[in-house]
Amino acid sequence: MDSRKDKYENLIEKMMHFANTHLKDSQFICHFEIKEIQRESKLKPDVRQNLYLVFKEAITNIRKHSNGNKVEVNLKKEKDQLIFRVTDNGDQIPTAKTDGLGLSNMKMRAEKIGAQFFVNKEQGFEIGIILPI
Repeated sequence: MDSRKDKYENLIEKMMHFANTHLKDSQFICHFEIKEIQRESKLKPDVRQNLYLVFKEAITNIRKHSNGNKVEVNLKKEKDQLIFRVTDNGDQIPTAKTDGLGLSNMKMRAEKIGAQFFVNKEQGFEIGIILPI
């Protein structure tokens, strides 16, 4: 791991690149909203890595399973927490059974960095991480 890339700006750029590349030939438009984050601030390598891997899994799942056309990625600091969310606007409930490892892997990665993982299926599909900082 390259410690010179342990800044929020590096994580955000890497996420944007992955989303643009992975969703390029799909119906999805991806929007990033970054609030209260000092982009040049450092973050721990394990936090950066696990946030990125959760993000990749979320985008991959959206591409495979969602019938929506919008993806929202939110990263913000609020009080003493970092809140990270990925949401789509699909309303389709997948009928095919999968091994379900995607969500459990995301939860495991969140727990690995001391974060809480949540899933919300009320309006589209949302995964999120709340990390004490």
